[in-house]
Amino acid sequence: MKKILILFSLFFCLFPHQSKAQDSTSQKYLGFDANPMLSQFLPFNRVVVSSNTFAVTTRRYWGRHGLRASYGVGLGDALDVNFLQFMLGYDYRVPLNKHWYYFNGVDLLLRFSEDLSSNFPVATGDAQGIGIGGHWGVEYAFNKVISVSSEASLRMMVDPGNDDASFILVPPINLTVHFNISKK
Repeated sequence: MKKILILFSLFFCLFPHQSKAQDSTSQKYLGFDANPMLSQFLPFNRVVVSSNTFAVTTRRYWGRHGLRASYGVGLGDALDVNFLQFMLGYDYRVPLNKHWYYFNGVDLLLRFSEDLSSNFPVATGDAQGIGIGGHWGVEYAFNKVISVSSEASLRMMVDPGNDDASFILVPPINLTVHFNISKK
């Protein structure tokens, strides 16, 4: 428990975003994992399409800085929940040109899982616990409302039950579709 408190304290001390929360000129985004939909049209039969992904992502930016929260759930064949995961993070987004953006940041992760079967695409080291990690990605904005992004991340996960730690590199294989839901 002490390690959890240290991680959360460090995160909120290093990234002072409370003053930005009072600004009313923010942009809000709601994103969804697009890989399950794309797998209906494109042949992903040799690649695991969605492995350890976050199904819903919300982001809020004040200028170039922002916060993001993501939620994910893994369902088995009988619609039983194999894992739940939550992520809260800080994001820094820079426009490269009219349509392209680069973003990076840091996230806190919390993951709950049950006994995972061998056919479920979850790496054992990433299966449960708490963690912190950095992310880097690119985003393409089709217009002011719709954009698509992909990101890579490096995470350190700790299992509080047995104090095992692991580093996980997540490649940029998932696409997320974002919708700008800011009030005009």
